Amino acid sequence: MYRTGAVNLLYSLVFLIIVVLFPMGSSHAQNTQRESAKDGSAHANSPQDSSRVSNDEPLYSVSKKPTLAALMSLAIPGSGQFYTESYFKAVIFFGVDVGMWYGIYVQNQRYQDHQDRIKELSGDKYATLRRQEIRLADFYKNDRNRLLWWTAGLTLLATFDAYVDAHLYDFEIDPTVGATPSGDGPAAGIRITF
Repeated sequence: MYRTGAVNLLYSLVFLIIVVLFPMGSSHAQNTQRESAKDGSAHANSPQDSSRVSNDEPLYSVSKKPTLAALMSLAIPGSGQFYTESYFKAVIFFGVDVGMWYGIYVQNQRYQDHQDRIKELSGDKYATLRRQEIRLADFYKNDRNRLLWWTAGLTLLATFDAYVDAHLYDFEIDPTVGATPSGDGPAAGIRITF
């Protein structure tokens, strides 16, 4: 059987989300700087001993509620990403979800049209045409069901992504932590920033 261009486009968009956008972390978490560096204090640029944590400084603080982000994204894919300020991913998830529902509607209409034609074609005179209509109706029904499964998977992916983004919303990456050359010999490295 054949696939329509709209269905192929929807499959391509889902593939884009899974392969390209999902591995991308929240850009907010990567761009956040330490508050002490902003106020210009003397110890702002010096590395801190990670084995000593003062009691007055919290280890982390979550300003976005992960459960709320997940429930929002479960109700409307993309709304949880909007809540966690991942606007690009919010637009992508919402747009692909709307496109998937449109594809489901179109394929269901085609399925219904072929079902109506099957009912009209009765008798031995239309046997060949009736078999062809049955095959087409089955194709559109299967395609509609496949799109429903893809939509459910996309919704779960958006829910999981919003939940993780909410947890990592205030995550700070300290530029002094990491494997840096000590100056004892030649070293090479690559730094990629998105």
